[in-house]
Amino acid sequence: MKFTSTGKASVRSDAVCILFDPIDGAIRYVHRVVTLDGAEETPTPAIEKRTFQLAGEAGLDIGRFQALHIDGSKIEPLISYAVDTVKRCLIVAHKVDTKAL
Repeated sequence: MKFTSTGKASVRSDAVCILFDPIDGAIRYVHRVVTLDGAEETPTPAIEKRTFQLAGEAGLDIGRFQALHIDGSKIEPLISYAVDTVKRCLIVAHKVDTKAL
């Protein structure tokens, strides 16, 4: 993730909580929390709670979703992901062909 700031702060952490369907591994909601140096880290349980709250407010049926926490620096642009429901990790679902852009 590229981050632009008017100050000299740098990214301390980039936490991502993904809500996925455990039946097919489809990602249904993503919430990203970027913490800058000097700021207090948000605990993982609080990030997960907020992710479910936001997904519910967006009208999603969150009852069957499961959460996966990852380091946001692992997410690459132009790639669509899914979740391997057995290994509980991200897998590449589709890469955008940049030659076609």
